[in-house]
Amino acid sequence: AWGFDIASNPAVLPTLERARDSGTVAMTPRLNLVQDASPSRPAVVMYAPIYQKNKSLLTVADRQLALQGWVGVPFRIDDLVSSLKITPETGIGLEIYDGPLASPEVIMSGPLPQKVRTEGLTTRRALKVGGQEWTLVFHSFPAFDAQLNGRQNNTLIALLGACFSLLVGGLVQLLASRRARAEA
Repeated sequence: AWGFDIASNPAVLPTLERARDSGTVAMTPRLNLVQDASPSRPAVVMYAPIYQKNKSLLTVADRQLALQGWVGVPFRIDDLVSSLKITPETGIGLEIYDGPLASPEVIMSGPLPQKVRTEGLTTRRALKVGGQEWTLVFHSFPAFDAQLNGRQNNTLIALLGACFSLLVGGLVQLLASRRARAEA
């Protein structure tokens, strides 16, 4: 979105200030990107501050004076989830909510169609990334439940733990590589 003043968006300004003052990557809450024609495509933007060379960054005041700008990386949540390959065929579904509550007002990905959700196997996890908290809700699909029938619960725990670890690991790697590229 060339020419768009990112600081003019009230949802983005606190994120820019948090990145500037902390010297770390900060992520916006759920928003719609200016370049998207559809307002129903939830996204987030991660911002990393860029400071002038050879300036002190020891204090918040130093970082505020040394700021040159930000590098921003937008993520459409549906694109992020589809890259994880979590589909009914894998037996596990995922919903992502912006904040600590899993409510329809703050859903970013999902919800899963009611006809494929099961009541038995659901887990919720909090994930903090770039100063934002997400709630991840994993659901099993009937095919997954059928495979588990007769097996011990240890398999389910291991599989859900592995999925959660992969998601967190991917986000951490993404944060680290984006910051390194921005600094380069």
